[in-house]
Amino acid sequence: MGPAVRDFRWKTQIQKYSSRAYTIGKAHPPISLACYLYNVQAVSVLQYVAQFTDPPEDINAIEQVALHRILHFATNSLTKSGYLNLHTLGGPMVRSVVATLRAAMFAASHRFLACWQAWLRQLRLTADEHNFCREIGQRTLSPGFWDTPPFVASLEAAYEGWPSEPIVSIAITRTSEALRTMASSTRRSPAVRAKLPVQRIAYKNIFSGLYQPDFINVLKRRLQSVLGSSPAENRMQTALHSLKSRKPHEVIQIMRTWYNSWATTHRFKEELRLPCLFGCLGKPDSLPHYASCPRIRYLMSLMLGVPTWWPGFGDLGTRDPNETALKNVSCMYYAYHVVRFSSSQYVYEMYTHIPGDSSESQQLFSTTLSVKSDDSARCFLGAYRASALMADLMVQSVSFPLPASLGDFPSHASCPVLPLPTGEEIPAPRPPQGGCPIMPFG
Repeated sequence: MGPAVRDFRWKTQIQKYSSRAYTIGKAHPPISLACYLYNVQAVSVLQYVAQFTDPPEDINAIEQVALHRILHFATNSLTKSGYLNLHTLGGPMVRSVVATLRAAMFAASHRFLACWQAWLRQLRLTADEHNFCREIGQRTLSPGFWDTPPFVASLEAAYEGWPSEPIVSIAITRTSEALRTMASSTRRSPAVRAKLPVQRIAYKNIFSGLYQPDFINVLKRRLQSVLGSSPAENRMQTALHSLKSRKPHEVIQIMRTWYNSWATTHRFKEELRLPCLFGCLGKPDSLPHYASCPRIRYLMSLMLGVPTWWPGFGDLGTRDPNETALKNVSCMYYAYHVVRFSSSQYVYEMYTHIPGDSSESQQLFSTTLSVKSDDSARCFLGAYRASALMADLMVQSVSFPLPASLGDFPSHASCPVLPLPTGEEIPAPRPPQGGCPIMPFG
């Protein structure tokens, strides 16, 4: 303890935590492995110091940056509660730093109860003897120019459940009740009470108190910005609930789609904004366009063997979130990003001469970006099929030239999802003849 010691206590640990989160994110491992490494190798480095000292004031901002690095969502796509509750929708589990640090200090306050209570009595006698009257009246244990309280003061606050923090205090009360019940029913011997899962129970209660899922409210705003309107709340709840049956990486792909987190040049505000990678004239490289892009929907309809007005395409799969529709969203996400990160092969510059009276050496040209739509379509179909095979989604064999040229779909066209006539069944994707043959390119 002492003046200006708060930053010194946490400097090394915070640097190590941030560095490990950055390294994990930069390696781009599978999402489940990335979260596991983050929980084991990054969050764990903070727990030792957290047993005896309060976390820094900017710990929430530090944790938010680390979550973005390992999950690779666009900025503000989800709230912090959303990132930490992905496991409730079938995604990977991510440990909360704040809940972990609070639980570690609460466990330490119980483990070393006899020690710090004796230190506290001694420190209070010293403070009453040497502090100013104002500090004695405020019951502080250190001079006002010290920026951190003593270890024993932090442990006392943890043992009492942090009365100044109502949400954490309620969680600690529930933890104490659970521990008393467990100790009286299954562990009657005081000698083994130290073996009670104090930290695990405290983490569970603190986490549930601090971070309640808020997927519906955020999803409503994101779909409003992407689609111009949002489905009814019960449909969004059904769509989110249906994710629990998917694999963790598919959940992340679908969540990034629904929450406007595609790595488009417009979403990430890149200096060079690309046009639609499938050749729609005047349309940007952005998810609001791709959600109703007639060309990308036509390509998916060829692969699935359904019409372009198939309800599974509606509202990015939230209108009818059946198994095929969710797999289609996952495959569309993967296929787009394959095209996006190889866009240098399909996007080229066109120079148009600007007429004028200038001499030949000073002729003016305008530059526009154009797309080789047939080449990008081949890339999209190949990536879509590869993702479909991994997701056990049956697809059709598609060869070039396509039944209809992409040029038949003008840039201003749209592919609305029309309601089916009453009593007519929704057409399911037709299984390909003879399994899933290799899609020929021609």
